[in-house]
Amino acid sequence: MANQQIFHLSPHRFKRPLVMENIYEHEGQTGHEILFIANVTFPPEAFTTQEAITFQEDSGTEITARWFDPEELTPNGVDLFPAGLKQHLKTLR
Repeated sequence: MANQQIFHLSPHRFKRPLVMENIYEHEGQTGHEILFIANVTFPPEAFTTQEAITFQEDSGTEITARWFDPEELTPNGVDLFPAGLKQHLKTLR
């Protein structure tokens, strides 16, 4: 990828990730995922000109990632899953 940025992060900056399980229904099917959630810091110039990041999953499916303030999601009708993630994010502020 010509536009790929590489960031050098020191291992000592990482804390133990939060591990959460999510069992959900989507389009009539039960889904299951294990999330490893880590607090990371990007260099100040990283992604400042991008509103979204587009990437591909292993299957080739194109995905778009965007940043949101969790406090703005629920009042606008968007829930944050799994349950408990929003509360955890509040502790990081």
